[in-house]
Amino acid sequence: MSLNLLHNFALPRCVLPSSQVRQAQLHVFADASERAYAAVVYTRITDDQGNVACHILTSKTRVAPVKTVSLPRLELCAAHLAAKLIKTLLEVLTDTKFSSPQVFAWTDSKTVLQWLSRLPRSWTTFVANRVADIQDTLPKQNWRHVPTKTNPADLGSRGTIADQLISSPLWWNGPAWLSKEPDEWPAECALPEKVPETRGKGTIDDQQPSTDVQSALGTARSDNNVLLPLSERISTLRTFLRVVAHVMRAKKRFKKLPAPHGPPSFNESEEAKFAIVAELQRNAFPDEYSALQKKQPLNPKSSLLNLCPFFDAEFDVIRVGGRLSQSDYSDNKKFPVILDKFSSLTMLVVRHFHEATLHGGGQLVLNALREEFWIVRGKVQSVES
Repeated sequence: MSLNLLHNFALPRCVLPSSQVRQAQLHVFADASERAYAAVVYTRITDDQGNVACHILTSKTRVAPVKTVSLPRLELCAAHLAAKLIKTLLEVLTDTKFSSPQVFAWTDSKTVLQWLSRLPRSWTTFVANRVADIQDTLPKQNWRHVPTKTNPADLGSRGTIADQLISSPLWWNGPAWLSKEPDEWPAECALPEKVPETRGKGTIDDQQPSTDVQSALGTARSDNNVLLPLSERISTLRTFLRVVAHVMRAKKRFKKLPAPHGPPSFNESEEAKFAIVAELQRNAFPDEYSALQKKQPLNPKSSLLNLCPFFDAEFDVIRVGGRLSQSDYSDNKKFPVILDKFSSLTMLVVRHFHEATLHGGGQLVLNALREEFWIVRGKVQSVES
């Protein structure tokens, strides 16, 4: 019955003061329980007279997985949710008074803070992947510890009834200390030295690489089919490229070459993309790949003959040729990379463009995809499927 009270509740839409804004901040809080995890964002506005006003801006809650997950992992999921929420807000608030606000992130989990204070490769896969994503948006210096009692995200993760929510200043305006000077905010706390999910002995980084890993690193005989099987176990193209980029970094380190740390850069993702496309083409079109690489004519019965293909020696891939070479389009659009219709990598590419076009129809997805790739015998029906 308490839900009926929500009809009498009004939330002001405007969070900006009538006077000039001197400073704008965003504060995101994250928390988790065994039932759910949540993130909530507040604005902290200081006007030209020094008055401080704090208001809730947005929040999001996710139900915990049915499969049992440890509480530290759920707390990390909450921090991941907070990072995604902030990333979306920063994109939306572009060209407004919030175009470049200070951003502070808060969690009551010291374990999560320790995870975020180090490189992703220090942790096991589950933690490392989320730490990398979080650090892309919210580096470790943005994160601080908040006591559980003053963490408003605790209400979102544990739930509350309507009448308590309506009358909760903690939820609508954030902790009382948020409107005070920064030196009155929660102090820094000591982080635990030992935390779970540490990558140590018994992991791939500390053992002699297995045959498959050695092959991927280029230290054992390769069967030209090392990276592609990974695409069958990964659900998104972005994740697949990141994994391959890390494998290529490992290859450099194995050869005692310098390699960067942290999340892969755009150039590294592009290098990974062409590496896996080259592997696909060597497996799907071995005769054509060998002939074009040696600048020899194709077999008249080749399925690629009508595409006027040529070998791009810079990236070691086969591209579509033809009359578009005289156009003003970009090179990727003039000479799209050729993909096999039945490859698991191709399915990831199609799924990526399907989501990028906001789940558009088959023809829209195919047109967007052909800005960069060309699927042999790829038709609208195959894209829609």
